[in-house]
Amino acid sequence: MKKQMKALVLAAAVALAAPAGAVDKQAALAQLQSTGIAANSSRLVQYAALGDWATVSLLLDAGLKVNDREPRRRVTALHNAAAQGHARLAQRLLDLGADVKAQDWHGVTPLIAAVAGGHTKLVAMLLAKGSDVNVVPAAAPTALLCAVQRGDLAMVDLLLKAGAKADLPDVFGQSPLGAARLSAQAEVEARLQAAVAAGGGA
Repeated sequence: MKKQMKALVLAAAVALAAPAGAVDKQAALAQLQSTGIAANSSRLVQYAALGDWATVSLLLDAGLKVNDREPRRRVTALHNAAAQGHARLAQRLLDLGADVKAQDWHGVTPLIAAVAGGHTKLVAMLLAKGSDVNVVPAAAPTALLCAVQRGDLAMVDLLLKAGAKADLPDVFGQSPLGAARLSAQAEVEARLQAAVAAGGGA
């Protein structure tokens, strides 16, 4: 473990010292090999979930693409950074061209992952980058429904302001307004009813 950490710290220092745009793919591959980290998409999304920019950067330098997906769940590095609340890493991935509209095997976007995790700062960041607030996943709740299920009024307000539809049902027929009513969240329900009345419905 100490050897791995030392190698990663060295790699990060080298990356910071290198001229802008200078990427040595062979050196990056050698660094990864010395720490026993395979240069593949599964490792890319794994280290993004850990918020480990040094290793993510090394994997990208080794030839992986910022939008490469883990084969089974089809998640990207941005999905995992968003889900775990790693705002700085997410911003770096976005700066490198990470796709805010990417969907995993259930149709979940990075925005929905961030909402489900309760990461308001990340949600605002993804909305500013053009995330679609009204995506209906194939097998998961919508962003607004996630916020309602969490009972997160601030998140509900943020999503409504971004144009989320208060009565848009998910694939299972559950709408945010219906969920708020069933769970007796009076304040959330009032917000959603007001949004529908103002034309913010499906």
